Amino acid sequence: MRVVDTSLWVEYLADGALADRAERCIEPLETCIVPAMVHYELAKWSLRNADGKHPNPALAILTECSNAAMDTIIATDAAALSFEHKLHTTDAIIYATARLHNAPLFTCDAHFKGLPGVEYFEKA
Repeated sequence: MRVVDTSLWVEYLADGALADRAERCIEPLETCIVPAMVHYELAKWSLRNADGKHPNPALAILTECSNAAMDTIIATDAAALSFEHKLHTTDAIIYATARLHNAPLFTCDAHFKGLPGVEYFEKA
């Protein structure tokens, strides 16, 4: 199991520069954990790119993944991680979800660079 941050999901869905690398991190879908905050960020990204009208139908693939709701354990760990690593709330929640599931976090978001359990891919 693994967690993929929103940044790599966007690369995958938008066929960005890191789409091939993102695909290797995401597929097979059933072994990918999607934190609730990633759902939120992808829905927001999708609406922003569709002028706020309709979410991208490609987001339906998220239902094939394991979904992770936020709970008190994740919230408490996220608060500590945010404080310790100076992470934004959303990033801390995603990172805490990966840690709770003892799963690596794959990302191209520089906020995570160098953190334990994170595999960071730099954008060219």
